[in-house]
Amino acid sequence: MCVRDSTGTAVAMSGLAINNIALIVAGALVGAAGVTLSIAMSKAMNRPLLSVLAGGFGGSNSAAGAGEGPEGTMKETSADDLAVQLVYAEKVIFVPGFGLAQAQAQRELADLGTLLKEGDTLTKSHLADVIYEQFGLPKRFCKEIVDLFFDEALECLVRGEELKLSNFGVFSIKQKSERPGRNPKSGESAIIKARQVVSFHPSGQLRKEVVEGRKHAAIALQASGAR
Repeated sequence: MCVRDSTGTAVAMSGLAINNIALIVAGALVGAAGVTLSIAMSKAMNRPLLSVLAGGFGGSNSAAGAGEGPEGTMKETSADDLAVQLVYAEKVIFVPGFGLAQAQAQRELADLGTLLKEGDTLTKSHLADVIYEQFGLPKRFCKEIVDLFFDEALECLVRGEELKLSNFGVFSIKQKSERPGRNPKSGESAIIKARQVVSFHPSGQLRKEVVEGRKHAAIALQASGAR
């Protein structure tokens, strides 16, 4: 990024020196592109722009942002813990930084995104089909059984009771108090009103099965990458 900024400036200055319009325009465009990319990358890496620019000179990591400590909150984790967090996350956002480009891991990151998107969606119709295949009951009756289960589960939660499913987990209603927040679209401060939310706590058996499944998927992903 720094090289592109400096190169563009040098070319533009050379154009001014020899009165060459083409060099001036080309240098200005390259320099502007470099500055724009530098700003975007500094935001992605959560670092000041000056720290990013200074990090391109001298070859020393300590030179970048000298006197400044790590920014933000850092938390050490493991592959297994990360797999569980990815499984139960409602939304996963990848924020690429300079380290990703330096490691040339863009393809692996894309494969991970594909892996997270894969998988069929289990619906009530699928559950009814399973009951039909296992017990041979009429399909209409199987559908009514599934609907009855979910209707009862919904009424249980509406009453504020816990819904416990053996070897699967516990659904419960949690009361969230009013708290300050931020509008994701405008970025303006806003008050999030008090509300009730459905909370799910997976059982130990479910966690184990999910982690093992993710391990197998990760092994398959590594094998495909090795090929």
